[in-house]
Amino acid sequence: MGAVLNRGVAADGVIAYQDHQEPELFHYLPARIDAVLGETLRDFSVTYYGINSRPFYVDLGGKYASAVGGILAGQAVPDITDKQRTQIVREITRRFSSVRSPRLMPLVLREVHVQPVFARHIIDMGKGGSAVFPERLQFGSQFAYSISAPNSLFAELVAHQNEEDKAAVSPEFAINISGKPDFFGDPWKARIQCDLSQVWKYVRAQLGMDVKSGYVNVGSSLDETVQSLIKNGIIDITYIEGSGGKEFGRQLLESTRVVFEALNAQMTSGEGLFRFEPNPKPETPSKQESLLGAEMLPWSVSVNQAFSANTFKQTIHFDQTVSFTGKIDDLVVNSSMSLAPQCSSSTRRHFYDEQLKESGCITAEKAQGLQSRIRREVLARNEKLREYFARLEKGEWTLEHYERMVALLERTSLTEHVEPVAGGAMTLRTLSVQESSSRLAQQEAELRLREDPDSSQVEMMGDLANLHYTREDVDALGAVWKYITDDPRYPKRVEELEKQELRIDTQEDLWHMTNKHNGVAVFGMWDGTQRKVKVYGIGRHAKDNKTYRLYTFDSGGKERLYRF
Repeated sequence: MGAVLNRGVAADGVIAYQDHQEPELFHYLPARIDAVLGETLRDFSVTYYGINSRPFYVDLGGKYASAVGGILAGQAVPDITDKQRTQIVREITRRFSSVRSPRLMPLVLREVHVQPVFARHIIDMGKGGSAVFPERLQFGSQFAYSISAPNSLFAELVAHQNEEDKAAVSPEFAINISGKPDFFGDPWKARIQCDLSQVWKYVRAQLGMDVKSGYVNVGSSLDETVQSLIKNGIIDITYIEGSGGKEFGRQLLESTRVVFEALNAQMTSGEGLFRFEPNPKPETPSKQESLLGAEMLPWSVSVNQAFSANTFKQTIHFDQTVSFTGKIDDLVVNSSMSLAPQCSSSTRRHFYDEQLKESGCITAEKAQGLQSRIRREVLARNEKLREYFARLEKGEWTLEHYERMVALLERTSLTEHVEPVAGGAMTLRTLSVQESSSRLAQQEAELRLREDPDSSQVEMMGDLANLHYTREDVDALGAVWKYITDDPRYPKRVEELEKQELRIDTQEDLWHMTNKHNGVAVFGMWDGTQRKVKVYGIGRHAKDNKTYRLYTFDSGGKERLYRF
């Protein structure tokens, strides 16, 4: 059992080869695989989240974060559709009058290579992106695939609404399939000799003398080009078995490809002179006796216009014997399949908005809502980055500390940071930019502590003016100021203060009282429920009036110095 190379027909992107033993059996190659839901796409879904004017929060093991991204997954079969099957059967019965009831089976491949086609650079943006594709498959066999990425660009790419609201596929997500089938053919063997520089000069001249960028597909004119190269003696063929007749057209075309690939091998850098790609629309050749059948090839060739006809200045001798004898097992066939239909009225049920809990596409309104959120976050981060850079310039931070704080900022949302609020059902409270900045200042202090740990004394640099706390900031340890009388007896004074319920009215009062009397202040935690400050330390400005000293006392009475 096997396909006969020279007994093929083509229709609607399918090439069918008659079996060399059973005349009613045809092995088909789906040169173009159409993505049809329910047929070649057995299952398909896109789930996206966070593409909205409001953030979408997820629980990351007790830590809540705003999330944006999408997942594309499905089950596919690289095969012909019902429509293609009908067309190729009709063409078989038309060309083979003795065949009344043709049977079809997919062409079996060896050394199969699957190349996923997807926007890898987009998947790799950020962290956590993944892609799962099969490494091996056969035509007609089902496989599963999955692509996910935690970023908005991927989600919008796979789920945006088709502007014309018509059925279409996304070329960004597909697979290329290549492999070697077992063909049979009449014995054909020939010695091919030529000057490769003259072959290129002739082929390039057919496109005109102007040097342009990019490739141009030769298409069906390959047939005429090959015949001209042979007729004009540019390629000299000595037939050992077989002939140069139409019945051996496929062998002649494949032999010419060997010459073109030898020319590609002459290019030491950059792109090649020829590019071979799958032919998405193979057709049965016309009845003209002179044609070799290039229209039915499973591959097409394009010529690189960036190189002139005089690219090679010297003779490049080529001499090789090519044979197709009996079983032909070294020909490579190619195909491709799209895996992602675009979102439209007919496919919207396959697209799910996890945030809104409903099916539908990513509309312009959803995308604009996300962009507004992104702009707010970018503005807040840029302001914080300017602050960090200023501290680096002033010498308050080392370069290493600056880089660590920038990395910390990249992992922190200033406009969409939330925290759980206790009380019955779990609810989330969104922090203001000022509160998020205060959390960053606290983390900066902890980072400084880890960078320079000391059992008796720890110095942490900071900027007093950039510590922002509000009355709603219930549980954050940081700086809450209240004026007290300058008293050098720190331990005793702290004990006295801890027995008091210090009451304040506004944050402005804190600033006023702190700055009024030599910068002496109480550090504590604001209790919004009881409207009081629990004191845990006392401090004052250093002589340079830019840093702040805080003395605290642990349960053993040991003093620790923090410098802000």
